[in-house]
Amino acid sequence: MLECHLQVMSAGLWRYNFQNKVTAVPTGKVGAELDAADALLAFSQQPSFSEAVENKVQCLAFDQSFLGEIVSREDGSFELDEESGFFKVVKQPEPLISTSDPYNNPDVEIQFVAAWSDCGAVLDEVTGDFTFPSDSPDNLISEESNYVGQRNLAINAVLDLVTKGQAENERMRKLLEEKDSTISQLQSDIDFLGGGSFGEVYFLKYEALRKENTRLKEYIKRVDYSPWLSETQMKRLKRFSNRNLKWEIQDIRDGLILKMKCGSSGYMAFVQQFPFLPSLSVLKETVQFIRFESGLLDSVFDMIETMLKDMPDAWRDCELVLDEMALKPEERWCHTLGKMVRMATLPTHTGLAKKGLVILLAGIQKRWKMSVAVYLCSKKSQEAIRQKASNVTGKAYGDIIDSVIVKADKAGANIVGITSDMGADNLAFWRHKGITGGRSHQVISSFSNPAKEGSKFFVLPDPVHLMKAIKYMLQSNVTITLPEDIVEEEGLLSTIVNYKHIEDLYEYESGNELKVAFRLRENNIHVDKHFKKMNVATTKAVLCHRTGVGLNLLADENDDPSYRTTAWFIIYLNTFFQLVLCRHKGLAVSKFNEDVFNKATSLISRVSDIFHRMKVGTEGEYKPSQRGMRVLCSSLLGLIDHFLEKRNYQYLILGRFTSDCIENLFSCIRLCQAIPNAASFYQCLKRSAYFNLSRSPFEIFKIRKRHRRVCRIEYHISSRHLTVITLAQYSEAVRGSNYDYDGDNEMPKDFLESARERACDRALTKFYDSLDEMTQNPIRSLEDRDYLMLNFMQKVVVYDMAGSVIAAIIKARATVCERCIDATKWTGETPHPFSVVTQAKEYTELCSCEQKLQIYVSDFVFHAILTAEISFRLYREKTRKFQHADVLKYFVENLMYIWTESSSIPNCHDLGRKILTTFFEGRLKEFTKVLREHHNKENRQRSTAVDRSSRSVDMHNMVDHLR
Repeated sequence: MLECHLQVMSAGLWRYNFQNKVTAVPTGKVGAELDAADALLAFSQQPSFSEAVENKVQCLAFDQSFLGEIVSREDGSFELDEESGFFKVVKQPEPLISTSDPYNNPDVEIQFVAAWSDCGAVLDEVTGDFTFPSDSPDNLISEESNYVGQRNLAINAVLDLVTKGQAENERMRKLLEEKDSTISQLQSDIDFLGGGSFGEVYFLKYEALRKENTRLKEYIKRVDYSPWLSETQMKRLKRFSNRNLKWEIQDIRDGLILKMKCGSSGYMAFVQQFPFLPSLSVLKETVQFIRFESGLLDSVFDMIETMLKDMPDAWRDCELVLDEMALKPEERWCHTLGKMVRMATLPTHTGLAKKGLVILLAGIQKRWKMSVAVYLCSKKSQEAIRQKASNVTGKAYGDIIDSVIVKADKAGANIVGITSDMGADNLAFWRHKGITGGRSHQVISSFSNPAKEGSKFFVLPDPVHLMKAIKYMLQSNVTITLPEDIVEEEGLLSTIVNYKHIEDLYEYESGNELKVAFRLRENNIHVDKHFKKMNVATTKAVLCHRTGVGLNLLADENDDPSYRTTAWFIIYLNTFFQLVLCRHKGLAVSKFNEDVFNKATSLISRVSDIFHRMKVGTEGEYKPSQRGMRVLCSSLLGLIDHFLEKRNYQYLILGRFTSDCIENLFSCIRLCQAIPNAASFYQCLKRSAYFNLSRSPFEIFKIRKRHRRVCRIEYHISSRHLTVITLAQYSEAVRGSNYDYDGDNEMPKDFLESARERACDRALTKFYDSLDEMTQNPIRSLEDRDYLMLNFMQKVVVYDMAGSVIAAIIKARATVCERCIDATKWTGETPHPFSVVTQAKEYTELCSCEQKLQIYVSDFVFHAILTAEISFRLYREKTRKFQHADVLKYFVENLMYIWTESSSIPNCHDLGRKILTTFFEGRLKEFTKVLREHHNKENRQRSTAVDRSSRSVDMHNMVDHLR
């Protein structure tokens, strides 16, 4: 039976597919559709047709609006009659009917049969329809009933589809209503956010997030190169050359800093290996417009104005600092200035320039510095000497400083004071501005600010120079007489501060290896040379807290209370200068704690009063150091009031009012040339004008070549430094220094790896040799008589050293726990019998709490360190002969037994080994220092001709012959 697939929708459109691809789509009435269907069903039931053919009839449903889809026969045998809506026969078709197996059985052979003559159907040539004989009513009724059943099934299928479509339509309608509600809510939110201040706030937040998102995207792109490279540097890495590349200011500044630290050759080598910094020619072109010559530096003031424009107001607070440095008096051609540079340029000075005067601005809250004026100095002219009474030098200094203050104020700087030493020209400036601090005068430490009416401009002598002057004053005049009320208030029995007491302390401890005042040396106590007097370490070795502690112990030892007066004066001065020279917030002056603030201000006021009324020497003269101290204390109190009260600073670091910044500048200039001439002085000063010089992250060694072959290293170089230089020399050859130099032939780059392998082999051999030395020289256990080697003074020093060892371990953040640290501390109610020095070191003068700052170790730890010290003294000479053994490991491993005998130290973090390692590291360094001083002393005592070189012998013979 013919299988018919019928799918009917709203219009009832039918399509019949035959092999000859005839498509009949009636567009007329429904009756015509039924007639066509009846004729087709009757035709399909013919015997010959039903056995050979199974045809598929598909009825597709379309929308009512599209009812006229017509596909004609391919051979053009039919055409559509638009009036009737039926096809008309154009030419006689070839009636081939395709038969196929409806069950897709591959065994059924598809046949093409000409069935028009056998089926009994008659073709109407007018209408194009098939007609059947009317003598078969049964067939017609049967076929009609089948057709009706099939049509009912199709209608039911259509109804099911319509029901499902209605349900889907209802669901979509509800979803559309929900979306409309959401859109309405969002639109109301947009209207709410878009208007008023609330909307503006959220709009700003949105813009901020958008910018942050853009910035993060750019940052992700830059991560491929490096997070600290600028955009210009990234472009340079993508290119093959620097041609037409415009560098940023930050890149040029980094290049100037690196060139200043490494020199021209080092900078060129760095840029050649890492080409993300400007070349030397770019650096020169960038700074060539700035002219550094004598006078005020207008270009620098322009840079300061640009720099301070974006700074907060507190960062603009600064001070003037001026100082001089020695120059080589010679005439030189300066190519940057285009003239000869040799003569003094400071008013009232004449002759060849011997000194360079620099005036710079230094920040107070934010540390920055810029040189703003430079002059060449020499001796005073004869006219200035004749007009000494009129103080022409002070007037010239005053005019220069007033001009600097006015120009700096126009640039945006808030200048509050000036710091300088107490040289002759500076004191002349003091007299010109009315600065005084005499014994019979009220102290005046400020003058009216020429740039701001009604504000004060403070004058400060440099505290470091003042400290050196006080030490030399005490050394020269020997004695100082303190006021009676101060002596009574402190409970002292003598009013005399005697420098001879310091000499007695040095002589008393000269026989002890461990000293309380270990910084005292012969060349520190008795200083005659000018450069030694200007050494800060020399002064701090004498005016030291440990010197005062040693004098107090010597007073008890000799039963002489006069030593206590000298000890109190030194400790008091040391406390004052620690406050004035502090560089951190720990000793900064603030009002967070009123007690500490009152202690600090009262200390400054009391020191000023002591220096005002004390008498120096046997005649009681009034020294310049006393005047400088009074002016310094008055200015410090004025600055404290200005910044804490008027400028609302939370704290003030007094160490910012020193000349350290300009001394650092001079040291960088001397790094290029020890004693520069005037032209070199200008050039080095120009390089340092673009940035704040900081300490180099690596040590710079200056090697000066002589005659292309001989090198002289001007600074001390250890074996580690020589290793670095040796590797650098091997890594790259000097161009033109060898016959077989060829740029194409590279030196081997894997020499370090091969050297490391061989070093491991040698280290194994050295380990066994070291083990043999250590086993052949064991350290014995100490006996009771061994502990008599140290006297009481040395034992108290050992106790203090033990506390310093524990403090060093804590400061180094070693892996230890609180239980370990607590086990090392003293827990007794009374002080330890050997804690005299540690108690004297307690720094409570500027503290408001009673908490102890020093570490008091337990008796077990003290005994362990004492055993280590005695063992070190017994075996240190033997270790000097070791060839292979590690001396530090030798002492530590052999003395680990002291922790196993009833030890109270826990073993959780191996604290015992850490204590011994820290102690012996310090002792070995101190021992080598003692040996070095002993060798230097022996070398100085050699005066015979045998010990001298041949050149020295010939020189002495010539001098003797001339005499």
